[in-house]
Amino acid sequence: MLHSLLVLIVLSTYGYVTEFIPSRTWASLGLVFSVLLTIVFSVSFYRALFSGHLKERAEMPALSRRIAFLALPFFLFAMFWLSLVQALPSLATQIIGLPHTEISSMQIEHRYNRRSCDYRLVGKRLNTTFPNYLCVYISEATYHSLPKDNLAIKLEGETSFFGFRIQKYQQATETEKTLYSVP
Repeated sequence: MLHSLLVLIVLSTYGYVTEFIPSRTWASLGLVFSVLLTIVFSVSFYRALFSGHLKERAEMPALSRRIAFLALPFFLFAMFWLSLVQALPSLATQIIGLPHTEISSMQIEHRYNRRSCDYRLVGKRLNTTFPNYLCVYISEATYHSLPKDNLAIKLEGETSFFGFRIQKYQQATETEKTLYSVP
């Protein structure tokens, strides 16, 4: 049980940091599987707790126990979703995916954030991913020199049934814009 939990934690962490855009089909299926697994594991945990097979820690304050008891399904769902919709499909796409390049229209925005990046690319193509932006490590001068809207970004990576795994992204040249028919 502990090993499964550790694997789930590692997968969900990888799912958070990977740059993967799940396909609509896989995102829907992954949501259903995540809900089902959350229900199964939560019911199993609560059943073991109430039947006496699992002991509560007495030194934990009662309020903390209640909060942990109620929050468990939400944490499990988040970990299952990140693992099933982001991490495992990203790894599978890395192994079985075909090379893919596309140009996407995005916006660049600046948000000061101590825990993440300050400059982000956002766009419709990234709406189904988590987090829904790509970090851009540029200077403030470069940020001010770039157009804020309709920035053509070339995304390169692999694609499969599961989605699109982004390996590299950069501003598209004028030739690439016409080659990939971007307005």
